[in-house]
Amino acid sequence: MSLKFSDFKNKHKGDPFIILGTGPSITKEAIQEITWIPGVKLIGVNTIVGSLWDLRIPLFGYYKGRNLDEDCYVDFPNPVPFKSGINYDLCGTRPAELNYLVVVDPPYHAAFRKTHNNFDFIKYAPADTLFVPDNYPQDVFHDPGRECRFHLGKQGGVTVDEDHIDYSITTPYLTCLLAAYMGAGDIGILGVDLTMEGNMGSIGAVKTMNNHFGRLCTHLYETSGVLMRNFSDIGKLDIPRMSIRAFSDLSRLK
Repeated sequence: MSLKFSDFKNKHKGDPFIILGTGPSITKEAIQEITWIPGVKLIGVNTIVGSLWDLRIPLFGYYKGRNLDEDCYVDFPNPVPFKSGINYDLCGTRPAELNYLVVVDPPYHAAFRKTHNNFDFIKYAPADTLFVPDNYPQDVFHDPGRECRFHLGKQGGVTVDEDHIDYSITTPYLTCLLAAYMGAGDIGILGVDLTMEGNMGSIGAVKTMNNHFGRLCTHLYETSGVLMRNFSDIGKLDIPRMSIRAFSDLSRLK
């Protein structure tokens, strides 16, 4: 039985939220800095779990039962999966806590065909809750009791309620709306760089996403005082930039 979407309304009222995409600005240094923001809630999208793993960032675990490989575990401080044959030095690395994961790409998506980012990272994702569209395939996650399904609303819209989340052509957009629904004080964005090859990096796609994100940024500030800020100093996402340190300082003042 999946969780009710309405139960998440204002669940984290006033807390800072960070949206983690999968672009090149996701670095070990940036993630380490984010983990020190007081009360921060992290929401990742799609293949972010595998990306964090490749960066050798340990995640507070929600791994129960069989995981990626039976012989690939380390207790740091909870069981997390290890890749065979790779020597990970986690000494001095602060674990990150991925509170939520939004998965829109289906299990057969090309992104999951890479050996370093296969769907098992999603299936056993160490997140408290996995948010998926209501038409997402059934019975693909370990412990389906963590699933929360939602309806997709209007493309390019700026509303979210008990019935739907509006969306754009990139998953972090609806994830920002989800954060606002859960009561975000402010929202930081990392890894939404729009620099990848293919459709997402095309001129038309970048223009569409910047129009959508710009409208959402204005809407959230005017209606609830929520600031959306881009932590990346690369890429083409055209919303106001802010350093992680400045965002952390701002969160402490609220």
